Amino acid sequence: MIGNSLVTKQSGEDGVKVAAVYLVEKIGISKELYLSVTLDRGQACPVFIYSAAGGMNIEDVAHNTPELVFKMPVNMAEGLNDEQLTKAAHDVGLGDQAD
Repeated sequence: MIGNSLVTKQSGEDGVKVAAVYLVEKIGISKELYLSVTLDRGQACPVFIYSAAGGMNIEDVAHNTPELVFKMPVNMAEGLNDEQLTKAAHDVGLGDQAD
């Protein structure tokens, strides 16, 4: 891989030259989630994006099953509050561990 170009949806057709490869020990994973914070220019604020469909290509999940991807605007002055985070925990099936 090192020295080759890695082509993904994010890199474009030319790809990005691979400079390093990280190896980690495989562990047993019982559940994968998708969690992200990105800037929503339309709302002029950060947005917390999350899904219980982790471990998959999130772009495909959003296209094929948009109801599985949740978006929560983040108030810059206050951040996310306990109520919002509890809702997110329930949305991804962690309601019993919401605390």
